[in-house]
Amino acid sequence: MGQLQANVIAFLRRRTPMKRNILAVILAAAVAAPVLFAQSQIPMEVNAFADQSVDFVADALASARRGTRVTIEPFTKDGGMSPLGEFLAVTIAIRLVESGNSRIVVVDRPARDAMVESDFVVRGRLFEAESAVLIVLQIIETETSEIVRGTESGFGMSPWVEQLLSLSAAAQGGADRFEPDSLESSYELMTGEIVEDRSIDPREDEDWYVFQASGIDGEALFTVGTSGDTDTFMEVFGPDDSSVLLGENDDASDANAEVTVLLLSGDTVWVKVSGFDSSTVGAYSLYSFLEPFAGDDLEPNDGPDQAVMLGINEPPIASMLLPGSDEDWYYFEFRAGISESIISVETSGDLDTFIELYNEDQALLLENDDGGDGGNGRIDIFLSESGRYFVNVRHYDATGQEGEYELSVRLLEASLDEWEPDNVRQEAQEIPVDGTQQIHNFTPADEVDWISFNLQATSTVEIVTTGDIDTYLELIDRLGNSVAEDDDSGNDYNSRIEQVLQRGTYYIQITQVEGDSVFGGEYGVTVQTR
Repeated sequence: MGQLQANVIAFLRRRTPMKRNILAVILAAAVAAPVLFAQSQIPMEVNAFADQSVDFVADALASARRGTRVTIEPFTKDGGMSPLGEFLAVTIAIRLVESGNSRIVVVDRPARDAMVESDFVVRGRLFEAESAVLIVLQIIETETSEIVRGTESGFGMSPWVEQLLSLSAAAQGGADRFEPDSLESSYELMTGEIVEDRSIDPREDEDWYVFQASGIDGEALFTVGTSGDTDTFMEVFGPDDSSVLLGENDDASDANAEVTVLLLSGDTVWVKVSGFDSSTVGAYSLYSFLEPFAGDDLEPNDGPDQAVMLGINEPPIASMLLPGSDEDWYYFEFRAGISESIISVETSGDLDTFIELYNEDQALLLENDDGGDGGNGRIDIFLSESGRYFVNVRHYDATGQEGEYELSVRLLEASLDEWEPDNVRQEAQEIPVDGTQQIHNFTPADEVDWISFNLQATSTVEIVTTGDIDTYLELIDRLGNSVAEDDDSGNDYNSRIEQVLQRGTYYIQITQVEGDSVFGGEYGVTVQTR
């Protein structure tokens, strides 16, 4: 066995599991091809580069105090780990140790909870050219992140160098210094830690983390997220069971992900970060923090038997949804007999809420996702029976994040337009085809209006809506077949259909676009032949 192999074996005993895994690939190649790794077979340029790097570090730190701690980080290539870069870092570190320089103490990258950290870090980046490997070296002061010295160097391409470059980074389980980090060997997160220099590389790489809540009194909110330019997808599992999905996210800020979960002291959760799709590669950082949870004053209200009372036409109730499948239940008392009135139940805030309305027998009457502003739910409904009605507010799905919202119940006076009833095709009100405008409104907001017109001969027909609401038109023939439909071809959010039609009777169904519906929203409609 050559001296270099002996040095590598000795150094492996002092390296992290990730680095032992990487170097094991190199050492396996050395066993399979001993000539390649024989000391005498290492290209002279590579040996010279390692010696020059030792001199470069020693010269840069010549005035440093005795015992200055230095870490040689694995050299990176294309933003990720490189077997050649790891080999060079190991070699330079060994030769620094063997140089006997009393000013420099070479240390491995410190553990997160280590009391002693490096004073300086040596970082290198490899660039592969057609016939050479170019290397940029930097010495960085740890405390200030200041680059105190830099240099450029390199060496020619050779079969020895090419073989190290060709060793698959996939053997590392990924291409950054934290690999491998599978579910079974997850990176242990500390409270408030920021993990930098992570990467999704190669494609379909998965990075795993594990976190255990400790030192908290009662419940706490654990938030973990990514930052950077890579489009990441995050899943959080637990507590204490890595197969149970607590939450997932891919669009917290720009292309980044963030998940918040509620934990008790001692709970363990696992975090998986991957690319948004199978083609995603790139660098990212991961942050996490734990903060006390003050609680929701209205809890527990997780079912009809714990429902909180709502007052009709009273100020909104402020509440919050916890991460995951939390549900908040409420009830209100309704007295029938108020002529032509509508109950409107609505949330407000930044959450994507989903609302369900049940009668006294807990039979579902109506549900809504985005009928209100933004992602808020809203239900408008005619109620004809007195009694207790239940409202359930939840996230759009079980991966929703913690957040605040307000809930209100209002009694709205319905102002039906003169063309009612026109809510089904059989009730369609006839409109002239000479451009005469009819004024309608949507009461309630999810109402459907029907109109009809007759053609005495084949004609080009233009149907147009006007107003400030987002309408949707569908043209239907006398047999019920859809002829044409349109959303926004008119001015602003209005609809417009132009169609050549044969003689006969036609129907127009007019609705509001879900998510933009307005209670009592007024619009005009015309039909004009040419």
